[in-house]
Amino acid sequence: MDYALLRPGRIGEHISFNYPTREGKEEILRYYAEKKPGGEIDFRSISYLLSPTTTPAGIEELVEKVYLNACMKSIDEPENAKIENGDLIELIIGNIMGTPADIWLSEKEHFRMAVHETGHAVLAKLLGLPTQLTIALKSGYGRGTTVHINDSMPLRKFDELLLITKFGGTAADGLFGYESFDEKDRSLASQIAFKIVAEDYEGADTYRFGNSSCGDSNFSPLSNDLRVEIEGKVFELLKSAEEKARNIIESYEREGIDLIAKELVKRGFLVQRELDDLMEHGKKR
Repeated sequence: MDYALLRPGRIGEHISFNYPTREGKEEILRYYAEKKPGGEIDFRSISYLLSPTTTPAGIEELVEKVYLNACMKSIDEPENAKIENGDLIELIIGNIMGTPADIWLSEKEHFRMAVHETGHAVLAKLLGLPTQLTIALKSGYGRGTTVHINDSMPLRKFDELLLITKFGGTAADGLFGYESFDEKDRSLASQIAFKIVAEDYEGADTYRFGNSSCGDSNFSPLSNDLRVEIEGKVFELLKSAEEKARNIIESYEREGIDLIAKELVKRGFLVQRELDDLMEHGKKR
C-alpha cells in the first residue's frame, strides 16, 4: 500500500503478517498441489527449497505454473496433465540458479562439474549433514550448487560440518585427477571458519575476516595481536577441515562418485532421497 495511506490518522489498525515458516510452506504447498492431479510429491524437501520470503500467494502461483506447463505438454490429452515432483523442483531451480546463459558446457565439462557437486553431497551424507538438493546444469549462471538445510542440529555443529563439506568438491576433483580451485567454496569456508572461531572471542563478531573495510558503522577494529591470533586459528581450522574432507572422500569408492555424477548429469538435479538411494546402490555394487 502507498505510504500516504498508512500515515497516522488514516488507518487505525496495522496488522503485520510474517512469512510462512518452513512447516507452514509445506502445508500451503500441499494444500494447493493436492487440488491438482499429481504424482508422488516430496512436499517436505520442496518446502526447504522455497526462499524465506516466499508468500502463500507465491506458492499458489508456483503450483499453477507447474500445472499450466503440464497441460501444455499434454495439450492433446489434457486429462493426463499432472503435477510431478521434478516439475516443481525445476521451476524453483530457475530462481536458485538464475536465467540460463547462452554458453553451454561440453559433456566433459558438465561431468567434471557434476563430480565436484557430487563430492559436496557425498561428503555431507557421510558426515550426517542433510542435503536437500544437488544441482549440475549444462547451462545457467550458477550451473552447480548443493543446498544444505539445518533442520534441528545445533548451530555450531551444523557450521562445523558445513565447513568440511565446502572442501568436498575439491576433494572429489582430486580423486578424478582434476585440478581444482573453487574460489567461491574457499571464500564461504573462510567465512564459516571465522564465524566458528569468533564465537570464542567477545566482540569479535563485528570484525570481518579477510576484509579490511571499515565502512560498516558497527565496525569495531580488533587489536593487532588479537586479530593475528584469530586469523591464525581460522587458518588452522580451514587446513584441518580440508584434510578431513580429503581423507573421507579418498576412503569412499571412486566408482560410487562416478555413478552419482553420471546420474546428476542425466537428470540435472538430485534430491536427498535420490542421493541416498544412489549411495546405497553404490555400496551393493
